[in-house]
Amino acid sequence: MAAAVDTSVLKTAREKCWQARDAYFKCVEEQGVTFTAETPPPPACKAARAAYEAACKASWVRHFDVLQDKRLRYLQTLRSNIAKQTQTGAGSQQGKAA
Repeated sequence: MAAAVDTSVLKTAREKCWQARDAYFKCVEEQGVTFTAETPPPPACKAARAAYEAACKASWVRHFDVLQDKRLRYLQTLRSNIAKQTQTGAGSQQGKAA
């Protein structure tokens, strides 16, 4: 007897999930809203969020939301550190002997 296959993990289902996820995160970015896993979606992105949640397993949605949140926090820290180095001249060749 063949075991039932969870179709949500098949390649085509995963690809649909990733496309819906990417569309949602793009929508949030275009709205100029800083994404966090706790904030509700902007009104213009509610349909994209619903499509994302419909295309992906709930555990995947939580996982992708946390990853996106971490990625954006990392980028914010990185940009801040680069800005500080640029303002102070740290990391430049300024003042170094030739």
